[in-house]
Amino acid sequence: MGAKDILDSKFEVLKLNSKLAEIKKKAAKNNNTFKTMILEGGVKARVIIQSLLFPVGKYDLSSAKKWAKEKGYSADKADVTKDFIHLTQKSANMSKFTGHAIIKGISKFQEVTAGSDIKMPLEVEMWFFCEGENRDGIVRKADLEESLDYWKGLPIIDWHDMVDMKNPTSHQIKDRKGYLGVNPRVIERDGRTWVVNEAYITNSDLAYLIYVSNKVGKPLEVSPEYEWMPLFVNGTKYQTNINPFLITVVDKGHLKGNQMRIKESTATSPLSA
Repeated sequence: MGAKDILDSKFEVLKLNSKLAEIKKKAAKNNNTFKTMILEGGVKARVIIQSLLFPVGKYDLSSAKKWAKEKGYSADKADVTKDFIHLTQKSANMSKFTGHAIIKGISKFQEVTAGSDIKMPLEVEMWFFCEGENRDGIVRKADLEESLDYWKGLPIIDWHDMVDMKNPTSHQIKDRKGYLGVNPRVIERDGRTWVVNEAYITNSDLAYLIYVSNKVGKPLEVSPEYEWMPLFVNGTKYQTNINPFLITVVDKGHLKGNQMRIKESTATSPLSA
């Protein structure tokens, strides 16, 4: 299983509470009648939650009932077995398609349970360009600082066009997942100067992937696209007149040390004010 598959899997786990709440809300709206839902493969099913199962050892009866009430579920009918605390939501003989929702113990993903739990836009700090040698040449500190004002408000997408390496990745406005802020700066780290800027992720799906990848210890990285003029000095190629176009969120960038940090604040971007 690849890194993207792992992230997609974690992403689906995060949607569990949101989906259960959606099912329960639809059922309650129609006097607890069943709603037709489209499952994987286009299969139609009428779905409702029969009971919630809480692992014994991670929950006691009191904490299980508290969790259920806080999430809007019934806590009136309880049954404790060796392995689980059962909180009945619907009698088994009333549905054509029933299921159990097993509630796991506290996990590092619990604080985010639905799209609305992440304040949008998600504010991150990006370290995306630095002095030194890269795959196309060498960037001098002076040329890096000279380009600083151009790293403002650039669009953020989530792929590189690797076929056409001479032009910026062609994309539509709807493909943009966010924007750089308006306060780029240079910061010294490990003996190198980096261009650093705030960025605002406006796409909720990408925001979730960024959040989850940080939680599992494999944060996504960033990669800039820019044009430049070559300058040869004693046979060594330098990159000058740097003109950036966009920033791409990637699994792994080619500049060692690039990174994307989620900031404490997720206030509204100044670009949207």
